[in-house]
Amino acid sequence: MSKPLTRPIVERARALIADENHWCRSTLAKDEQDREVRPTDPTARRWCAYGALVVAAFELVGDLRQAQKLADAVAKEVRGQSSLINTNDTKGLAAVLAVFDQALAADRLERRELTLLIPLR
Repeated sequence: MSKPLTRPIVERARALIADENHWCRSTLAKDEQDREVRPTDPTARRWCAYGALVVAAFELVGDLRQAQKLADAVAKEVRGQSSLINTNDTKGLAAVLAVFDQALAADRLERRELTLLIPLR
């Protein structure tokens, strides 16, 4: 059985970075010492918008490769042709949160739900 995942990924990613102290730019994730780490690293404390999508997807599926594919698809879905990473790095946190909020409010995510290709446990 597959499960729709787009909405919960966006909601969780938004929650991860809603506090500016947990957001970063120019890298996917940073630890408490401001060192670059992988988004799913247990020491990660700050994420860019895309890194937060990877973490949110990973929390749902438990597989990094699948999480990255889902994060790619979700980023494209919420931002269209413009890059979510570019928005993160050039326009800042408020712009990223607005992108997530607009996608959630417009119910765009309901029309084209992504589904996991492997069953959830």
